[in-house]
Amino acid sequence: MTNEEEDWWAGCCIGFLWWLLLSISIAAYNIEPISAGILSVFAIITGFVVLGYWLDADINYDAPKVLALIALFIVIFCHYFFSISDPLLAAFAAILPTITTFIIFGGIIMLIWNKLTVPKSIPDTGLDLEGTGLDLGEERIPPDTIPEHAICPICQENIRETIHRGVVRCPECGAYHHKDCFRDYGCGNPACRLRGR
Repeated sequence: MTNEEEDWWAGCCIGFLWWLLLSISIAAYNIEPISAGILSVFAIITGFVVLGYWLDADINYDAPKVLALIALFIVIFCHYFFSISDPLLAAFAAILPTITTFIIFGGIIMLIWNKLTVPKSIPDTGLDLEGTGLDLGEERIPPDTIPEHAICPICQENIRETIHRGVVRCPECGAYHHKDCFRDYGCGNPACRLRGR
């Protein structure tokens, strides 16, 4: 069995188990089992789709985003928890609906938030990057690999504090830059052959 087949079967098993338990949880809120099952199918499909986009978005989780996600989770959980009078039943019945709703709405909010804070397009000033091996559209640098006090040599701002602008390393000298700074002006290192012109 190939890795793709294993992933497919694992996804099916997780999806079925998720659907079964979610249906049972939703039925605890005095919803007919058939309606709970149908609602669970749509919720899980939507959850898988949103989760896939969310994980692929490479979002920078700064303090406001983390606080927003925590607040959203608490609000959703309280909504489900206080809908049932029995505290013990409410605690168990609220877990999966909360997680499912959180994935859907939390993911959508983060995706929209990320689109609004990350520049959609970067003007091209004609800097020739042919042969440098650098693809500004695909470069991914893990935040924890960037030195804490790294400064963009173009705009002189701290790289880690403004990482939402996108970060690249000069393929020639290795200096860290904001993506838009490097695209607009080239490398900020005066001794580098890719320095701005």
